[in-house]
Amino acid sequence: MSSSDSTHLDRQQLARGLEPLFGDLPDDVLAEIAERLETRRLRAGEVLVAQGDPGDSIYIVVNGRLYASVSDAAGDEREVAEIAAGESVGETSLLNRQPHSVTYRALRDSVLVRLSHGAFVELSHTHPGLLWTVARLVTHRLKHARDGSTSDATVRTLAIQFLDDRVDRRAFRQQLCQALRQHGQEIYVDSNEGLRQGITGPEDPRHSEWLNRLEASHRLVVMELDPTVTPWSSLCMRQADRILLVAAATGAPAVTPTERALGECLSAGTRTMSELVLVHDHDTVLPTGTAAWLTGRDLLRHHHLRSGNEGDFGRLSRFMAGKANGLVLAGGGAKAFVHLGVFQALQETGIPIDMAGGTSLGSILAAGVAMDWDPAQLTDNARRAFTHRNPLSDYSFPPLISMMRGKRIEKLLRDFFGEADIEDLWLPYLCVSGDFSAGRMAVHRSGKLWRAIKASISLPGILPPTVIDGHLHVDGGTFDNFPVEPMRSAGAGRIIASDIWTPTRPSIGYEDTPSDWRFFVDRYLLRRRRLKVPHVMTTMFRSSFLASNERRRAAKHGADLYFSSPAGRVGLTHWKKLDEAMAAGYSHAQRRLAEVDPQVLATFGVTPPPTVERELQKAAAAE
Repeated sequence: MSSSDSTHLDRQQLARGLEPLFGDLPDDVLAEIAERLETRRLRAGEVLVAQGDPGDSIYIVVNGRLYASVSDAAGDEREVAEIAAGESVGETSLLNRQPHSVTYRALRDSVLVRLSHGAFVELSHTHPGLLWTVARLVTHRLKHARDGSTSDATVRTLAIQFLDDRVDRRAFRQQLCQALRQHGQEIYVDSNEGLRQGITGPEDPRHSEWLNRLEASHRLVVMELDPTVTPWSSLCMRQADRILLVAAATGAPAVTPTERALGECLSAGTRTMSELVLVHDHDTVLPTGTAAWLTGRDLLRHHHLRSGNEGDFGRLSRFMAGKANGLVLAGGGAKAFVHLGVFQALQETGIPIDMAGGTSLGSILAAGVAMDWDPAQLTDNARRAFTHRNPLSDYSFPPLISMMRGKRIEKLLRDFFGEADIEDLWLPYLCVSGDFSAGRMAVHRSGKLWRAIKASISLPGILPPTVIDGHLHVDGGTFDNFPVEPMRSAGAGRIIASDIWTPTRPSIGYEDTPSDWRFFVDRYLLRRRRLKVPHVMTTMFRSSFLASNERRRAAKHGADLYFSSPAGRVGLTHWKKLDEAMAAGYSHAQRRLAEVDPQVLATFGVTPPPTVERELQKAAAAE
């Protein structure tokens, strides 16, 4: 094997890099491939290939991590994927000899190997199986791009910086490592271990070799930074896939000098890898003041943890493992109460929820989940809010803007959620609305919770648009009534999607639409209901969702666990039928979960039965 920097990879490193991609090829073919490979080392922020560069090679990440971005005609750059160790880039351009469609940069100091187009052609003539292997990689990548899914982006190296002395570091380390252990063997190192290895700083050539050995033998390497800027801390910043900034929620939210100085250790052009962890007292009801902590920090996301809360640390560990469970709840008026039953069935099964989001009424129920309400509390709050008084009964006169004034629904939301900000919820949360002013979908992940939800449920014509930052917003169902893709983009590794099954009516049984008077006689005087004409409210409800139906069908295939609960005879405005809808959702979810293979359920964080656990252990030992 040749090397672009005269530094050779050892056999174990190389085998680890090739096995995920070419593991099904014979050993003699792998040995021949290895002889044609060139080593490439990148510093954090360095570009591997730029968008538009010739596609003449395939690169395999042996250690480290890349990220891919796309630039539009205006020069705006958008990140599209992360590439972890064992994954490859450039195979599509290698086959079609077209320029690269994305730019690849090193997210951290990384080691790659390169197989040139010439070497690939020569090897393919001798070993045709290599061509099929690369074609399979291209097909796999195109499938994931079509489904809107991405790699789990599993973190392999995690740096922890404690921002103050208020957090019990020893307890935090123990609880985090215990949670991370559920996803594989981890090792925790600090500067004392670095000194024992003789590491003097980030430029010491031994540091990458040592960390590469640790990565090869552990699923996760956790590195604790020193309280001040030291060579060890600089090394950790350069080698980390993610950086956790840990602070007590009761501390001062301003960016610390040490934090700012450590950020300067990263190369220019390196995108943020930091996530904020705020540790709360164990009896905290709901966080407050989170926005102040986010000001001045460039973060991927933030997390709220209660001291000693096993579930909270488990949620953080699933984010680090790329396995966070995102719950998506579709809109659908009173029919959406089926989600209450689905949520109850999920909790009884033991599936943890790490993120929540939805549209319209689904956004209200998802917010309750994000506030860490259990099914009983969420159901009780929903019953008080919707069944005691019709939320859509404050009629507007004259109805020039909307049929309803919307004051009653606003009061309901403010009573329901108070003045909480989205950033203050225990779980990451999102809801969507239609930005009427800009003509596009808006995804709400910050700001006043009640106002974002009001925007998501502002049905055109029924409720007045909601004003946010000078823009008019209407019901999210106008663009995406089932926001699976936004949830995936927000960082969910697994999507649990709860939809509402609505039967189609292929025939209505009459040639012309009946008059209002004829409909009134049939429906309210004779009570025969022979004329299957939707009420004006139902027509406006359902019309709002028509535009997002195609997106909804695509979202169904992007979900890892999908529910489609029938709501029975519950109509869109049958608020008092909450219990009936909930029972229907619960029954459907129980049947659906019973059909799922226990090994599949285990991927969502459910502990499998003992017999399944033994089979999983056997399979792992065989590998």
